[in-house]
Amino acid sequence: MSEEKKDWATELGALVDLTNDFQRRFPELTQEKLTEKGGYIFSAQALAEKNVKNWCEIQQLELKREELALRRAKLELETAGAREGKAEVTEEEGEAKVKQIFGI
Repeated sequence: MSEEKKDWATELGALVDLTNDFQRRFPELTQEKLTEKGGYIFSAQALAEKNVKNWCEIQQLELKREELALRRAKLELETAGAREGKAEVTEEEGEAKVKQIFGI
């Protein structure tokens, strides 16, 4: 196994261990909160190491996650409207559904 693959496997193992440790210590953490905290940790590490490339990649992943959540919300709104036989969902219904989905 190449040195790079060994390093990656070691880092992945450490990440799995860290995730398991967080779940044991903080069982109330949802997967979403765990992901959020992981983003903070990796962003802080990238900043501490002055690793701009890693920091940018972490930020891009977070933006992609948010984009996918919004797409999911939009699809749920469209699906809900179609089930109710409506061509469109009113603005108020849309806002209520978004608040429900995101817990706002």
